[in-house]
Amino acid sequence: MISGPSLPSDPLGVLLSSIRARAIVVLNETYVGDWAIEIPAHDRLAEHARAGVHDIVAAFHVIQCGTAAIVQPNQRWTLHDGDVFIALHPDGHVLRGLGSTVAPTPLHRVMAALPHPAVAAASAPTDTTVLCGLFVLERAATMPLHRHLRTNIHLPRARRRHGTALSDAITPPTPHTPGWQFTTARLLELLLADALTNDPAHLPFTAGTDDHVTTAIELIDADPARAWTVAALADACAVSPSWLTARCRTTLGTSPMRLVLDRRLRMAADLLLHSNSSVECIGHQIGFSNQPAFTRAFKRHYGAPPSDWRTTRREPADRRDPALGGV
Repeated sequence: MISGPSLPSDPLGVLLSSIRARAIVVLNETYVGDWAIEIPAHDRLAEHARAGVHDIVAAFHVIQCGTAAIVQPNQRWTLHDGDVFIALHPDGHVLRGLGSTVAPTPLHRVMAALPHPAVAAASAPTDTTVLCGLFVLERAATMPLHRHLRTNIHLPRARRRHGTALSDAITPPTPHTPGWQFTTARLLELLLADALTNDPAHLPFTAGTDDHVTTAIELIDADPARAWTVAALADACAVSPSWLTARCRTTLGTSPMRLVLDRRLRMAADLLLHSNSSVECIGHQIGFSNQPAFTRAFKRHYGAPPSDWRTTRREPADRRDPALGGV
């Protein structure tokens, strides 16, 4: 076996891996002249995105060409070609053309009547091409790090790790291109990761964790079916049970055993979406001795039994909310 240098600990990566994100494309259009779109507050967005009570919903905008402005009470951002803006703050905002004074059109009306009246029919010097959508960060509101997920992110093109390659690739092809929904969803998740790990406002993520919590998460993920106890997990991390419990509560706001359950259920959700294994098989794979116990735990966590949750998430695109066009 070839061995190489060990990788450094990545507390930010481990914490962010605790969040399951899904993405929805709302519109991808070119605007010209006077135009403005009103994006509602998070609670209204959550209704449209079928988000759970503990989920955080954030609107995102990628300026693929041209310029635009984001306006919130007492705040304004100017966005240029290649910039990304993720509205993590729960208040609504307005996306408008620079210099535009027209009253904003509510988002639901824009989606119901695409194309928007201001969509450019042909190229013009003031064209702005914008990709807009929603990120749903599942159960993020239950984690202490959610207070950092209330800060809007403006990531200029110059700071983007991947430049414009990701957003250029996200442009949805024709509706019948095989696999475009899956590909688009994965690219948008990468775009979210790029923004969160490049924005200086999110550096406080790293302050609340340590190598022991990181190690505990990695151990659970590597062997979710193991009969973990606080003592066994602490021993594997080379700390005392009381120390590990204190660090988990300080860092993640949860107990070690709750952490074990959360990681198991996160893995179960991935298997339900991306494998054809039966619900009973998945339950055993992540450490549940019987299906009823797995079903109860999954329903408490995600709000629906595993079989129903899988069916809803896998339903064909033409059966989803036509206004949102979820991926």
